[in-house]
Amino acid sequence: MRNYINQTLVFSGLLLIFLLALYYVPDGATIGDIPLKKMDILSDVRQQSPEFVALPDSVFQDTTLFENPDTLANALADSLLSDNHSIGPFPPVDPSLFGKIVEDYSFEQSGLNRFFAAVDSIKNGRTVRIAWYGDSFV
Repeated sequence: MRNYINQTLVFSGLLLIFLLALYYVPDGATIGDIPLKKMDILSDVRQQSPEFVALPDSVFQDTTLFENPDTLANALADSLLSDNHSIGPFPPVDPSLFGKIVEDYSFEQSGLNRFFAAVDSIKNGRTVRIAWYGDSFV
Protein backbone atom coordinates (compact mmCIF):
# COMPACT_ATOMS: atom_id res chain seq x y z
CA MET A 1 0.00 0.00 0.00
CA ARG A 2 1.43 3.36 -0.99
CA ASN A 3 1.74 6.14 1.59
CA TYR A 4 0.51 9.54 0.38
CA ILE A 5 1.18 11.52 3.58
CA ASN A 6 4.03 13.56 2.05
CA GLN A 7 1.95 14.55 -0.98
CA THR A 8 -0.92 15.53 1.30
CA LEU A 9 1.33 17.71 3.46
CA VAL A 10 2.88 19.41 0.41
CA PHE A 11 -0.56 20.07 -1.09
CA SER A 12 -1.84 21.47 2.23
CA GLY A 13 1.21 23.72 2.51
CA LEU A 14 0.80 25.04 -1.03
CA LEU A 15 -2.88 25.68 -0.41
CA LEU A 16 -2.08 27.61 2.78
CA ILE A 17 0.53 29.71 0.95
CA PHE A 18 -1.99 30.44 -1.83
CA LEU A 19 -4.67 31.52 0.65
CA LEU A 20 -2.21 33.72 2.53
CA ALA A 21 -1.10 35.30 -0.77
CA LEU A 22 -4.69 36.37 -1.51
CA TYR A 23 -4.25 39.06 1.16
CA TYR A 24 -1.78 40.85 -1.13
CA VAL A 25 -3.99 40.81 -4.24
CA PRO A 26 -4.56 44.38 -5.48
CA ASP A 27 -8.12 45.64 -5.96
CA GLY A 28 -9.56 44.92 -9.41
CA ALA A 29 -7.14 42.09 -10.24
CA THR A 30 -8.42 39.37 -12.57
CA ILE A 31 -7.25 36.05 -13.91
CA GLY A 32 -8.80 35.80 -17.35
CA ASP A 33 -12.47 36.68 -16.81
CA ILE A 34 -12.45 35.76 -13.13
CA PRO A 35 -12.20 38.76 -10.78
CA LEU A 36 -10.13 38.25 -7.62
CA LYS A 37 -11.04 39.72 -4.28
CA LYS A 38 -8.69 40.61 -1.48
CA MET A 39 -9.12 38.00 1.25
CA ASP A 40 -7.58 37.75 4.70
CA ILE A 41 -7.89 34.28 6.23
CA LEU A 42 -6.12 35.47 9.37
CA SER A 43 -8.56 38.31 10.11
CA ASP A 44 -10.17 36.42 12.99
CA VAL A 45 -6.89 35.95 14.85
CA ARG A 46 -5.22 39.22 13.90
CA GLN A 47 -5.47 41.91 16.60
CA GLN A 48 -6.50 45.40 15.64
CA SER A 49 -4.34 48.32 16.64
CA PRO A 50 -5.78 50.44 19.49
CA GLU A 51 -6.57 53.45 17.29
CA PHE A 52 -8.99 51.36 15.18
CA VAL A 53 -10.83 49.80 18.09
CA ALA A 54 -14.13 51.60 18.55
CA LEU A 55 -15.03 52.56 22.09
CA PRO A 56 -18.70 52.54 23.08
CA ASP A 57 -20.34 55.95 23.51
CA SER A 58 -21.95 54.96 26.77
CA VAL A 59 -21.78 52.04 29.11
CA PHE A 60 -25.02 50.10 29.46
CA GLN A 61 -26.23 49.16 32.90
CA ASP A 62 -26.61 45.52 33.76
CA THR A 63 -30.36 44.83 33.81
CA THR A 64 -30.02 41.50 35.58
CA LEU A 65 -29.55 43.36 38.87
CA PHE A 66 -33.19 44.43 38.73
CA GLU A 67 -34.70 41.02 37.92
CA ASN A 68 -37.38 39.51 40.12
CA PRO A 69 -36.13 36.77 42.44
CA ASP A 70 -36.53 33.16 41.40
CA THR A 71 -39.75 31.70 42.80
CA LEU A 72 -39.14 28.09 41.80
CA ALA A 73 -38.30 27.20 45.40
CA ASN A 74 -41.80 28.33 46.43
CA ALA A 75 -43.56 26.22 43.79
CA LEU A 76 -45.50 23.13 44.82
CA ALA A 77 -44.10 19.71 44.06
CA ASP A 78 -45.43 17.88 41.02
CA SER A 79 -48.49 15.86 41.98
CA LEU A 80 -47.97 13.28 39.23
CA LEU A 81 -46.12 10.26 40.56
CA SER A 82 -43.87 8.34 38.25
CA ASP A 83 -45.05 4.90 37.21
CA ASN A 84 -42.17 2.44 37.61
CA HIS A 85 -44.02 -0.13 35.51
CA SER A 86 -43.80 2.03 32.38
CA ILE A 87 -40.02 1.53 32.16
CA GLY A 88 -39.08 -1.48 30.08
CA PRO A 89 -39.02 -2.83 26.54
CA PHE A 90 -41.45 -1.43 24.04
CA PRO A 91 -44.31 -3.68 22.99
CA PRO A 92 -44.08 -5.22 19.51
CA VAL A 93 -45.39 -3.14 16.64
CA ASP A 94 -47.82 -4.40 14.05
CA PRO A 95 -45.76 -5.33 10.94
CA SER A 96 -48.52 -3.98 8.70
CA LEU A 97 -47.21 -0.50 9.57
CA PHE A 98 -43.82 -1.23 7.97
CA GLY A 99 -43.34 0.83 4.85
CA LYS A 100 -45.83 3.41 6.07
CA ILE A 101 -43.73 4.81 8.90
CA VAL A 102 -40.30 4.24 7.32
CA GLU A 103 -40.19 5.40 3.71
CA ASP A 104 -38.47 3.06 1.25
CA TYR A 105 -37.27 4.89 -1.85
CA SER A 106 -35.50 1.94 -3.47
CA PHE A 107 -36.48 0.37 -6.80
CA GLU A 108 -39.61 -1.78 -6.36
CA GLN A 109 -39.44 -0.86 -2.65
CA SER A 110 -37.34 -3.89 -1.77
CA GLY A 111 -34.44 -2.11 -0.07
CA LEU A 112 -35.71 -2.66 3.46
CA ASN A 113 -36.64 -6.35 3.10
CA ARG A 114 -33.48 -7.56 4.86
CA PHE A 115 -33.95 -4.97 7.59
CA PHE A 116 -37.55 -6.01 8.27
CA ALA A 117 -36.58 -9.71 8.15
CA ALA A 118 -33.94 -9.04 10.82
CA VAL A 119 -36.48 -7.17 12.94
CA ASP A 120 -38.97 -10.04 12.58
CA SER A 121 -36.31 -12.54 13.72
CA ILE A 122 -36.49 -11.04 17.22
CA LYS A 123 -39.55 -13.26 17.76
CA ASN A 124 -37.28 -16.31 17.36
CA GLY A 125 -34.94 -15.10 20.12
CA ARG A 126 -32.25 -13.84 17.75
CA THR A 127 -30.22 -10.80 18.80
CA VAL A 128 -30.58 -7.97 16.31
CA ARG A 129 -28.32 -4.93 16.29
CA ILE A 130 -29.46 -1.84 14.42
CA ALA A 131 -26.99 0.98 13.81
CA TRP A 132 -28.48 4.43 13.41
CA TYR A 133 -26.22 6.88 11.57
CA GLY A 134 -27.81 10.26 10.94
CA ASP A 135 -30.89 9.41 8.94
CA SER A 136 -29.72 5.97 7.77
CA PHE A 137 -30.29 2.47 9.07
CA VAL A 138 -27.46 -0.06 8.77
